Amino acid sequence: MVHVCETCKKEFDTHESLQQHKQATHPEPEKPKPIPFKKIAIYGLILLIVFGAGFGLYKLATSPNSNSVAPTIDGIECNTMEQAVFHIHSHLEVYVDGEKVLVPANIGIVGSEKCLYWLHTHDSTGVIHIEAPLQRTFTLSNFFDIWAGTKNGTDLPPDGNVTVYVNGDLYDSSYRDIALENHKDITVEFGQPLVKPKIFAWDLNRYP
Repeated sequence: MVHVCETCKKEFDTHESLQQHKQATHPEPEKPKPIPFKKIAIYGLILLIVFGAGFGLYKLATSPNSNSVAPTIDGIECNTMEQAVFHIHSHLEVYVDGEKVLVPANIGIVGSEKCLYWLHTHDSTGVIHIEAPLQRTFTLSNFFDIWAGTKNGTDLPPDGNVTVYVNGDLYDSSYRDIALENHKDITVEFGQPLVKPKIFAWDLNRYP
């Protein structure tokens, strides 16, 4: 009886010769050894720990620390910690009848910095700090609403005849709709006479 190799069709007289040929010429590939269940469980636990830690850090970075003492204003919360996901600065100058009105320190800061709104001031230089847990468009209207809400309306400029400059150029739309952007310089003048706007000198080491 003739025995034929299925792979190369070579003929052999005996079954033993065919098997020797297959082992020498067409060896079967080694089958991968199965991973022990114990190792699978360990790898799964490690992945779970890494994923959980990463998710926890993400939530810590992006979730605001809400403070129920101060109400939310225009969707802007007052948090117990400064936020860093979205961090930019704009500058505001206000004039009433030709006289400069200082933008007060601590707008948007409640209770000796125990609670900070995402828009706030630290001093009276007019620098608005935008520090939020998410990137979105904030407007001058948001800032004035927080000013009114955290300073009891004191020192707020009056509504009326308004002239607005943005980065030194005349702005002919509603000043409350101006988007707060990094290093944007905003001058709002109520009444007359008008004062030529001054461009704010940014300290790029402090306000990059």
